[in-house]
Amino acid sequence: MAGGGRRRCRRARTVSLSCRDEAAAAEKRQLRHCPGENRKGRPQLRPRSRRRVGRPGSRHASRSVRCRGQSTGRRRVQGHSRQQPDRHVAGQQTGGHPRRHDCRRTWQQQVRATPSGAQQRVLDAIDRLEPAYRRLLQTLVRIPSQAREEETEAQALVSEHMREIGLTVDSFDVDVQALKHLAAFNPSPRNYAGRPCVVGRRPGTGGGRSLLLNAHIDTVPVETPDAWAHPPFGGAIEDGRLYGRGACDDKAGIVECLLVAHAIKDAAVELEGDLTVASVIEDETTGNGSLACVERGYTADGVIIVDGTWPERFIVSHMGHVSFRIRLTGIAGHATSGGPNPIAAVGMVEEALRKFVERRNAEHAQHWGAKENPIFINLGMVHGGVWPGSVPGECVLEGQYGFPPPGSCESAKQELRDLLATVAHRSDWPLRAAPSIEFVGLETPPEVGDPANPIAQLLSATVRRLRGATLQESVIVGHCDLRHYTRARERPTTAACLYGPGGGRNVHGADEYFELAHLRLVAGNLAGVALEWCGVTRDR
Repeated sequence: MAGGGRRRCRRARTVSLSCRDEAAAAEKRQLRHCPGENRKGRPQLRPRSRRRVGRPGSRHASRSVRCRGQSTGRRRVQGHSRQQPDRHVAGQQTGGHPRRHDCRRTWQQQVRATPSGAQQRVLDAIDRLEPAYRRLLQTLVRIPSQAREEETEAQALVSEHMREIGLTVDSFDVDVQALKHLAAFNPSPRNYAGRPCVVGRRPGTGGGRSLLLNAHIDTVPVETPDAWAHPPFGGAIEDGRLYGRGACDDKAGIVECLLVAHAIKDAAVELEGDLTVASVIEDETTGNGSLACVERGYTADGVIIVDGTWPERFIVSHMGHVSFRIRLTGIAGHATSGGPNPIAAVGMVEEALRKFVERRNAEHAQHWGAKENPIFINLGMVHGGVWPGSVPGECVLEGQYGFPPPGSCESAKQELRDLLATVAHRSDWPLRAAPSIEFVGLETPPEVGDPANPIAQLLSATVRRLRGATLQESVIVGHCDLRHYTRARERPTTAACLYGPGGGRNVHGADEYFELAHLRLVAGNLAGVALEWCGVTRDR
């Protein structure tokens, strides 16, 4: 997910898993060894329904976890371990005080209970397969797939792995001619040949709802490799963290999608609904990869984009974005010619953009999630001139404008046009020509989803049931590909959200990393959703 995807909702009350020590401590509190060994020689874990801690009706039901720097309160942490489904489900009150989460009764009555045997086998399979998928993530990180037409080798590995785990694979390039007439298509200067999207499908037996898991293989470029303590394409593992460009954003998401599909097959579980995994390109730029998948018919009743969140967060809403290119024109000549030099106007344009943002935020006067002043303009690229002894003929600024609803892409573009026209009429404008602006690359309107949509509710119930944690909505200033599924021309769905791949830091920056402990955790949650949503045909 691009730009600002990991900002957190101020309303959230759960404790973050950013600290591995606290998560490990929570795990120890949640797990107690039972006497005896299982057939693999490991201590058996006592099912949650047989533990004192958290048992409904007991005085331990509200036991909380306290992290350093956090005030006490009834906050819960997702443990890294699995637990047996709670026997005390809604509608089966066994005495004592009422359950704290009575709100889940309505939702659980609407879905079929997943056979516990199937669920346990899938979770066991995730445990067995997880080491191999750590290695797969490390391999993917070592293959550069920057959004510079570099995705070919990484997608070939994804396609090969999909076939190995029994998925029916469709690998295809983005067809510009088939998409260019669509309002959602964003023109791109890059060549799409040999940069495929890869979709793997596991057909269901019939009668269930379909689920699509989406993640993106493209990453932002590495600007200064020397600024990294760990090589950006080395895949180094240190203290439970895997370092590298794209480790967290979003190759971990792709690996988790593959792990879910593999674990379901390995556990010999048959789903009633279709399960589809899409590894797409250009999430970071145009979004045309997901658009191409949707137009090729890869939609579903429910969609989870595995990108942008920690294990206790989900996303259904993001701001609008437009990318722009401002061109300042001077007169090229010798360094002593006097120009005018277009670089001399950069400061004036930057100041005008900054004051525009300050004014817009003052007028908006509303938070967007946790962001007090959500409206922003980022200048990400400046280039001009070819020689220090020459006056450049032009200077180009490229950036991105983020805006909340009710703004639209067209109104945002007009705001920038009007702003530059005002700047050009200033008496101290140093150039003979007014600045020009064009809009290239990303254009996405604001997306405001329903946090109570069916897939988000099921995900929340699954996280609570498997992990004993409360899922919270995160409203972001970044952008993602949700719009292509919620606004699809055919078979749109509101049952869509972002969830996963888990914790990490420094996305788009130096020393990006992913918390490896969250690989198994998030995959288990996604698998639980898949079984409930699609339905299980056979349980043996």
